[in-house]
Amino acid sequence: MHGHNNVHGATIFPHNIGLDATRDPALVQRIGRAVAEEMAGTGTGWNFAPCLCVARDDRWGRTYESFGETPELAASMATLVTGLQDGTPSVLATAKHYIGDGGTAGIPLVVVLVSGRPLDVAEHLSGWDALVAAWLPGTEGQGVADVLFGDVEPTGKLPMVGPVQARAPHTPGVLPIMASSSAASRSAVA
Repeated sequence: MHGHNNVHGATIFPHNIGLDATRDPALVQRIGRAVAEEMAGTGTGWNFAPCLCVARDDRWGRTYESFGETPELAASMATLVTGLQDGTPSVLATAKHYIGDGGTAGIPLVVVLVSGRPLDVAEHLSGWDALVAAWLPGTEGQGVADVLFGDVEPTGKLPMVGPVQARAPHTPGVLPIMASSSAASRSAVA
């Protein structure tokens, strides 16, 4: 979290590791509010923050993006999301790096996959409690929001393993979203 740092004159805030040292979630929420106001003033509606990773290995060169070494610290500082999204104006927050940086075992994990290209996620599914796949933000955005905010409880499986367009020959090296890694499911869309 650095603020809207690509704009001359914008307020620059400390990295997450410095904000966590304050142990003050209310301060972090106020920083989120300030960033939302500066971003909205430039017409930017989507912030790629906060980084809610749980960094436990100092050899990873970006530990400063972490709020600390425990999931509880990261969760307590997620008030940044509230600051960014609640109020007027608001900008969309992106809780990122949560999956790949470790320290999240035992915490329910819902992966929202927004992609403009087909992806093969079969090998990762066992570590996820749920997967919501959205094909780029657009008309289905409200549907994704309904699921994430608990207004709709989806059940069942999709009747196909990828978008209809994926049934046509695909670009080499690009695979559709698939829930199975079996050869049979791959051949259905190849």
